[in-house]
Amino acid sequence: MRVREPWRRLGTLWGRVDEQHSRLILRHLRGKRILAVGCGYGSFVHFMNRQDGYYVVGDEVVGVDVDGDALEIARRLHPGSKYVVCDRKKLEFPDGFFDTVVFKETLHHVFGEQDADSFMREVSRVLKNDGGRIVVFDPNPNLLLRTARILAFHRDPECSLSDAVSLLNRSGFEVKKVAFFELLALPLSGGYVGVNFVPNIHCIQRAVLYLNERLSRLAHRLGLGRRLLWRYLLVAERRGEVR
Repeated sequence: MRVREPWRRLGTLWGRVDEQHSRLILRHLRGKRILAVGCGYGSFVHFMNRQDGYYVVGDEVVGVDVDGDALEIARRLHPGSKYVVCDRKKLEFPDGFFDTVVFKETLHHVFGEQDADSFMREVSRVLKNDGGRIVVFDPNPNLLLRTARILAFHRDPECSLSDAVSLLNRSGFEVKKVAFFELLALPLSGGYVGVNFVPNIHCIQRAVLYLNERLSRLAHRLGLGRRLLWRYLLVAERRGEVR
């Protein structure tokens, strides 16, 4: 299924779901210099620039993507935020520049569409040696997610939790936290490509987001996250780093 101007979905329930995901990531960030890899239409960078302690002007939060067209839309939607076109081999930043690198809905593309190990060496290079952190928020390719993609005629690369952990380990990082999230709101919103089942009525959207958070956390606590929830979150630090 191909949706015309999918960025317009950010004005529907999907935009609020996307922000809910950004708030989850925010809890695990370290430092002020944040690199968002594969930032797409820039919603995460824009979200960060609206938080206390981060600033619109300067290099504190930077989004990079190989899709220059997507970044043009990001600049139009979020003027003042910083977006940089990058290639699949090189990040044009100094060594140790960033405190945290975020892969929001991106790692499966890195894993499935390029030399992931080589790119992760670049990520390691631009990440500070003392206290540098990687945060991953990515689709959890369980039966529910795969079935939904078939019904929506949506094809996308996959990076399972095991694949992500293995990639991070090979790149010199140790996973410190694993969590699962997202039971209800994303499938009801349709994301960027599926059917949106929820009208743009604030109270209804708010109820869906509330239920999504409560039920997602319950499923995770019951040990059902890997089977039922649509997203996984990983927090990783350099192997051997003493906290």
